Amino acid sequence: VAHGLGEEPGLAPVPEQVVLAGEDGGRVSSTQLRDAVNAAITKIIGSGKGAHVVAVFDQQLALAPGVMDRLRNTPGAIDAVRTAITSFPGLAAAYTSDEVLARTDKTTDPLLRSWRLSYVEGRGGDFVFAPKRQWMLRSGTGTTHGAAYDYDQRVPIVFYGAGIRKGQFNTPASPVDIAPTLARITGVNLPTAQGRPL
Repeated sequence: VAHGLGEEPGLAPVPEQVVLAGEDGGRVSSTQLRDAVNAAITKIIGSGKGAHVVAVFDQQLALAPGVMDRLRNTPGAIDAVRTAITSFPGLAAAYTSDEVLARTDKTTDPLLRSWRLSYVEGRGGDFVFAPKRQWMLRSGTGTTHGAAYDYDQRVPIVFYGAGIRKGQFNTPASPVDIAPTLARITGVNLPTAQGRPL
């Protein structure tokens, strides 16, 4: 399925092409984002030792040890950091790791729901964020994947060979369905698989 800008399913459109087509898009500088969040946290808790943000990676912010606890214990601090993130050009939403891990809290927010499916406790950032549609956290050139938008989520899955029924099936599927499908074809029992055989 082409989106008019020449990109392939499963990849975000190249931001420069989006802008040339007169649409909203661009690149978010992780360095500028880190600096903006460091400045916001410094206003709240002071300068401390070194930077408050130690890493910006995969749409996540990792804070120095103890910083998140101080933010949690300072009224309005979490919201101030969230505002610093979401007021940055190209970013749509930001969540704390606490909000992402509160999986018993049902949400209608598709961006938060997406994070709840991808976040790994103990390995994720203290804050996670989502870019606006057709924006990405990536410097340089090219494109990437991983956004919670249709152009990144509508990816064809192709199976070919013995035991595969011929046809095209336009039903929703997920990467978690691949292992159960291959298990059924090969006769392997996966009693605790998350997905379903296609």
